[in-house]
Amino acid sequence: MVINNILFYMLLGLQSFRLNGILNIFMYATGYGLIIPFLLVNSNPIRIIFTWITGYYATTFLLLYYGHSRVGRAPLPNSGVSLSPVLSYSIPIFISGRVSYGATYVDRLIVSFLINLSELGIYNFALVLTNAISILTLPFTSMLLSRLSEFYGRGDRESFRLYSLKA
Repeated sequence: MVINNILFYMLLGLQSFRLNGILNIFMYATGYGLIIPFLLVNSNPIRIIFTWITGYYATTFLLLYYGHSRVGRAPLPNSGVSLSPVLSYSIPIFISGRVSYGATYVDRLIVSFLINLSELGIYNFALVLTNAISILTLPFTSMLLSRLSEFYGRGDRESFRLYSLKA
């Protein structure tokens, strides 16, 4: 999951939004789509974990292949494309990925320290509401984040500040 997260945010930094979306759909379709066939073979619930692992591994190999073919080779002398602008554009997206990944673990730590069931029930309900609201805001944050990365990479501090305030 950690490698997938880094590679998915690398795709966003490379401005490969469509491929990011397609591979994300592929990962979840593989991970969840294989559950029924795996359970039909053997009704052991551990098969569910194996399907998720299959989805993550297949997507990781596809991401590594694409990343290696896009970034792994040295630029041609006359191509005019260097790696430093790509890395410069992707810094805000990388930081955002780290923060969102860390937020997942903060959630798990909160749940592990809740002592009684009433607190856990209130927290669970609040989490469901928050996830429902985040479905509405996720497309906007994805678009805004790529724009902020562009401004950051170009050194356009005024536009970066203006869009950050809008966010």
